[in-house]
Amino acid sequence: MTLLADIQSQFDATSYEIVELIGEGGMGTVYRGRHRRLKRGVAIKVLKAHLGGELKDRFRLEAQASASLQHDHIVDVTDCGSLPDTSPYLVMELLSGVALPEHLEQSGGHLSVKQACEIAGQILGALGYAHEKGIVHRDIKPANIFVCEGGRIKLLDFGVAKLTASLTNIAAVRVPTAEGAVVGTPRYMAPEQARGGPIDRRADLYAVGVVMYCMLTGVVPFGEYQQVADLLLAKCTNLPPAPSTVLPQSIPKPLDEIVLRAMATDPSQRFDNAYAMAGAIIQLGTAYQQLAAQFGLDEIDWGSEGPAAGSKAATTQPSETAVDPTIADGGPAGRPAGASAKSPPSPPPAGADQARGARPLAPSESPWWRELVDMMALGFLVALVIGILTRMI
Repeated sequence: MTLLADIQSQFDATSYEIVELIGEGGMGTVYRGRHRRLKRGVAIKVLKAHLGGELKDRFRLEAQASASLQHDHIVDVTDCGSLPDTSPYLVMELLSGVALPEHLEQSGGHLSVKQACEIAGQILGALGYAHEKGIVHRDIKPANIFVCEGGRIKLLDFGVAKLTASLTNIAAVRVPTAEGAVVGTPRYMAPEQARGGPIDRRADLYAVGVVMYCMLTGVVPFGEYQQVADLLLAKCTNLPPAPSTVLPQSIPKPLDEIVLRAMATDPSQRFDNAYAMAGAIIQLGTAYQQLAAQFGLDEIDWGSEGPAAGSKAATTQPSETAVDPTIADGGPAGRPAGASAKSPPSPPPAGADQARGARPLAPSESPWWRELVDMMALGFLVALVIGILTRMI
């Protein structure tokens, strides 16, 4: 009996039938399935049978937590259960589209400012909602962001992407790599999370900043570091170059402030919550449109909807939600919801950045609005000079 036939037989007594394999990782496997009575396509994630009882219990708890999140930009978890071999499974909506890495590849490596801000706004809206529910995702990265047909974003693997609490397991990596090599999640992880310290919602905002950097530039921050220790040292002591220095013709400098503030080494220097970060994106877009109308500047097309976000602040202090990376970081193109990435390698000890003499770094020497004020002043002077010359003639 083939492995696919075996898993199909495991589901004989359930409401679902297995159609085909979508992806497999160290912790679990994702299948395309179908509800027997409703004839509706679903994505089914199955925890591997050999994993211990504690992981199975946590998988069930996290499936219940995921099912409690009902949001337009969070994948729906509709059911869960256990197979005859005791392996737990969860059932999710089947999505049509591609994961963000494939979307970036199809778009030439990076996105326009409009597209990047719209995607970030939808992610932040989903995170703001989840944080108010007391849930921190802790594994925001391109592979966990799904771009549906029509442009709607779905955030994947809430409460599931990091089932193991330990950050030291690198055995689950699907592609063989050199010992200590950086793969997947560590590149998007906040410094305090990488050190194994306490985290809150601001760790998710750091990861959103990294994702925005990637979308805007096509470059992963600190991509030059290939060893885990070197990468985490850089994260704990520095900020990456401003996005506008990577693509100066495409990225407005004021957007640097938002991205680098989200990626501040010290969590207290980041945005307080997801809604505040989304509000800053909207404010920047509004300011640019006003300047374009007043001075005839090249207008940034933010779209009719713009980045989706609210203005309220999240008041609930979120708890940590364990997750388990199971599908490699890139994920198969066009996969349904449920695929995720691998567990990150060992972090440096807590306080390592202080021991190295690190200092908190401000995201920018001056706020973005000062640049806008300077632009407005320059436009006013130009208009004044033109008026004077006209009178002289």
